[in-house]
Amino acid sequence: MAYEFARGKKWVRIVHYHDENDQPVNRGKGFAVRQGMLASVGRDVLFSDADLSTPIEEMEKLLPLIARGECDLSTSRVSFRAWQHLPDFST
Repeated sequence: MAYEFARGKKWVRIVHYHDENDQPVNRGKGFAVRQGMLASVGRDVLFSDADLSTPIEEMEKLLPLIARGECDLSTSRVSFRAWQHLPDFST
């Protein structure tokens, strides 16, 4: 399915990894996400889970903020408590 989607789209890159015998290896989601992000090119990089827990349409709200330099990082799965110890740099 991924190869079919990527056909003819220069902006789509498929990243995969193999063992020393050139056999496909499943190293888990974290490894796959990291490898994909490291292999990305371009100014903006978007990651979305296949279950679309954050609707892809939300990207349209985010892109203008990125273009204006008002957003460096966005995440949808961080609780407020995880960030309470950080200083407020918004002022």
